[in-house]
Amino acid sequence: MSRVEIDGRSAIVSNFIQWLSYKPQVDEITKALATNFFHEFDVVSARIVALRTNGDIEILGEFGFDENRVGERTNSSTWRSWSGNEEPFVLTTDTQRWDTKSTICMIPMDIHSMVAGFISLYFSTPCDKSARINILKEAERYAEILALYLSLTYVQFSMSAHDIFNRGSTPSSLTENIELTERQLKILRGIASGKTNHSLAHELGYSVSTIRHETMRIFNLLNVSDRKASAQAALALGLI
Repeated sequence: MSRVEIDGRSAIVSNFIQWLSYKPQVDEITKALATNFFHEFDVVSARIVALRTNGDIEILGEFGFDENRVGERTNSSTWRSWSGNEEPFVLTTDTQRWDTKSTICMIPMDIHSMVAGFISLYFSTPCDKSARINILKEAERYAEILALYLSLTYVQFSMSAHDIFNRGSTPSSLTENIELTERQLKILRGIASGKTNHSLAHELGYSVSTIRHETMRIFNLLNVSDRKASAQAALALGLI
């Protein structure tokens, strides 16, 4: 992708984060994914699924399907026996993200490196190799944001994420009295949108060195060590 395309996609992700501040329902999120945020990739329908700690799955929201299956739960032994293109949930291995026809992409939503749910995207036509790479890269960014958002907002998803949070450091362990400057907040929003230091420097009118130093200050304030953790902490604390 060109620099213009990358900056454009980063702006879309930033808009997605801001839109989540309105606390949309899961059905609204799946609709937005299909009709707005992934519209250019010809997505026709989408689902968000929670993976319970006992291995069961539950459909939390969907858009674009003839039959409404929201709330449907399936036990582990049943869905793990599905094969082929019967359901997207069979795509749960570390390497497999697409069905054999390249019309369904399933992206895990991870919390502390453990799967708490999935986003399933359905395409009108098979996607070629180049498209699959771009779609997967983009979808993983949305999955990262949605995993934390859903775990903090919805009981259904929180039930599957609760034990995962308890196994490691969590955003709730951070102080809620953190104060960031307006410049730091702008940089943090850019980090959450996947923008690089160079991109932020160009956009905000600062030197790359200034962006780098402010990023380190943000890490210290949030008690994190990398960009991904800072974005997760910021979402948990309602900073962005």
